[in-house]
Amino acid sequence: MLFAVECPFCHNRIWADVTFDCERRVYASNLLDLEEYILKHARVRDVYKEKDIILDIKKTLAGLLKGCRNPKQVIIEVAELHGIPVSVVEEILENLLVEVREV
Repeated sequence: MLFAVECPFCHNRIWADVTFDCERRVYASNLLDLEEYILKHARVRDVYKEKDIILDIKKTLAGLLKGCRNPKQVIIEVAELHGIPVSVVEEILENLLVEVREV
């Protein structure tokens, strides 16, 4: 999963590829009754610069939107595909639309 992180020194956004290991505990016979997940480990597998991630996301957005698909559904799909929050995909799409208008 990718997380956007602001560098405390340069204030640029960087991306951390993070994996989580957790333990699942079930306290009732029905899983919907009561269960919890206990985080055991979180690992940063890699760190990427903003420009390395954004270009790929923009290409994915542009390709899906060319097919006249519902923009809200495209945003959700791209967020799931890249493992990033919907709010970040919305921000990238807004910037992409501004770039297209300027051309």
